[in-house]
Amino acid sequence: MSEAQLAAKQQTLNHSQQLLSRANQGQELANTKCAGLEQRLKQVTAELGCLRQNAESARHSAEQRLRQREREHQQELQELAEQQSGYQMLEQESREAQSTASHQIQQLQREHLELQATVDKVTAQKQLVDRELQELEEKVDWAVGELAAYQKREADLQREKQLTLEKNSTCQGQSTQRLLQLEAQLTRMEQDLTWSQTSREEMRGRQCFSST
Repeated sequence: MSEAQLAAKQQTLNHSQQLLSRANQGQELANTKCAGLEQRLKQVTAELGCLRQNAESARHSAEQRLRQREREHQQELQELAEQQSGYQMLEQESREAQSTASHQIQQLQREHLELQATVDKVTAQKQLVDRELQELEEKVDWAVGELAAYQKREADLQREKQLTLEKNSTCQGQSTQRLLQLEAQLTRMEQDLTWSQTSREEMRGRQCFSST
């Protein structure tokens, strides 16, 4: 083998060694890069695990909040239904109370009219009684005056009767007739006196009744 060939082979060998060295350097760089990538992959995997765990925890928490919100919503709906039922009951009670109050007002109005009619009737009766009482008082006053006059006439007749009895026997027939007339007149006066006393007692009784 000639020197030229050896030199060419040496040059080729050197070139190959350079390429191998470069390849080794590239391999080392690739290995380093792969190690870095593997480390990064582990970190990313760990981060993904944390994120997955956090996401699962967040999902679980969100589901719990959602279920809690649904329970609260159901409770609010139930409370709203109860309030609506209460409002309906209050409206029904209000309508019943208004109807009862209306009936009571109408009843009171009827009773007021009846009471007013009774008051008017009693007032008219009182006015009538007052007029009758006034008339009776006038009659009593008249009866008292008549009684005094009758008593005076009775005394006069008694005196006249006594004088007549003392007259002469020759006038006995006339005196007897006159005496009978006087006795009849006296009887009528006594009857009138009795009527006057009875009227006065009735008047007093009606006055007592009216005052009560």
